[in-house]
Amino acid sequence: MRVGICSHFIRRSGGKQRFTENLLSSLAKEGDLDLFLVETNTEASYELDLDQIPIVGFRSPYKTVPANCLHRLNNIREINKYDLDIIHCPGEVIPPYFWRVDAKKIITFGGDEPVSDFAFTDILSPYHMLSLSAIKLFSEKVSRFTIVSDLMRGNIKSGYGIATEKIKTIPHGINRDVFYPREEEEIHDVRVNLNLPQNYILHVSSFRKVKNTERIVRAFAKTNHQESCLVFAGKKRNEFERIKMLTKELGIGSHVQFLGYVGEELPALYSGAEALCQPSHRETFSFPVAESLACGTPVITSPRIGALEDLPYPESLIVDPGDTESIAEVMDAAINSNSLMSIDCSNWSTTHLNSWKETANRYMELYENVLK
Repeated sequence: MRVGICSHFIRRSGGKQRFTENLLSSLAKEGDLDLFLVETNTEASYELDLDQIPIVGFRSPYKTVPANCLHRLNNIREINKYDLDIIHCPGEVIPPYFWRVDAKKIITFGGDEPVSDFAFTDILSPYHMLSLSAIKLFSEKVSRFTIVSDLMRGNIKSGYGIATEKIKTIPHGINRDVFYPREEEEIHDVRVNLNLPQNYILHVSSFRKVKNTERIVRAFAKTNHQESCLVFAGKKRNEFERIKMLTKELGIGSHVQFLGYVGEELPALYSGAEALCQPSHRETFSFPVAESLACGTPVITSPRIGALEDLPYPESLIVDPGDTESIAEVMDAAINSNSLMSIDCSNWSTTHLNSWKETANRYMELYENVLK
């Protein structure tokens, strides 16, 4: 079985990058298949060794639209020389060559599916919108669509008219070799390196509207936070400037830290937090929620988190994302009473959340079924 993975998400940040890299790594280790990287960058951001996986076609080095299009048309001929059985795009931003490759097609929806309420949806680029339109137009050419949680199923069916039997739910996994409870010495070193207090609440995102960062800040302002800090980890974009200004307006600027992107220190940052505060308006999965739990840190979250869908997560940690007071109440308990540690988060995540090996095995089964 010859499987090509569209690898244009490598070297980007966010959930699609993590999914692409971890799926590739796990398939390379566990899968009995010939795996190919399709139109990729030449290096990955994590520990993925691309030398072990053949590369089919390279991303265009050109910046002008005509030259870029010509390069990608040439790539179609190059890719088809490899006689792929399956081509899998791990996100809904579809490269043009995808539709012309002579192979069974699989698309994974990671989050930007059509939604009925656009109040918390970020503005998509014209290319992104074009990709979503192409999926709707050419959906009959796709053998299977995978989604990371059933929260997406209704929108996918109604938005694209896709038959139920073509949609399969395969949740993302957790890299348990990276995300696990860290020792106090490592936590202390990271805390010193990042100039953090002993007591802090963590939020991880790139300040997209759907992440509910404004209400997190307003809730923190209502807590007894004299000896604590609200820490944001993630790229400073989207609504970052407005959120930073809001902390000053509320008079809590000295108790809020913006770290920017955090790499290798992230597991220790999770482990040292009193809680992760992630009460998003909607999340099709949420890597930060899963990773924080794997690191032994409880998560203040909302009912619409795909990673926790249909799982027995403590109701005391689930808040209404539109209710500042309820978020503040649970944050205050985390800061001042340590009362959130009523569950063994690490063991809970091991019991209820997939590893990447398990996720890769389910994709292997899917590939085999598509070819039958």
